[in-house]
Amino acid sequence: MDFRAPRKRSASLTFSHDASHRVRVLTQRASTQIGQLRQLMPLYQRTERILMPEGLKRMRDTSGIPAAQLEAGAMLYALNHELVLFMNGLTDTVASLQAYVEDASGSDD
Repeated sequence: MDFRAPRKRSASLTFSHDASHRVRVLTQRASTQIGQLRQLMPLYQRTERILMPEGLKRMRDTSGIPAAQLEAGAMLYALNHELVLFMNGLTDTVASLQAYVEDASGSDD
């Protein structure tokens, strides 16, 4: 993804009706996804700190670990996977939005 500083232009961007609608949809989706991510990440991080001490993360033999803690670790693993998928979706949304804006601006880059 390419996050560059906005170019200084004297003219504003002009979108077709369809492109304008698509930009609004993508902007709203990205905004919603960012808000969701802001809520999920602190919850995930706090839960991980409580349930998964640093030494436990590196253990290979888990036979001495209580079943509840193993289950919590499995849930954290699943949640981490979902957060990665969510962040990938957000990245795709922002990349799509960037492409629409660049197309509308007549970018020559």
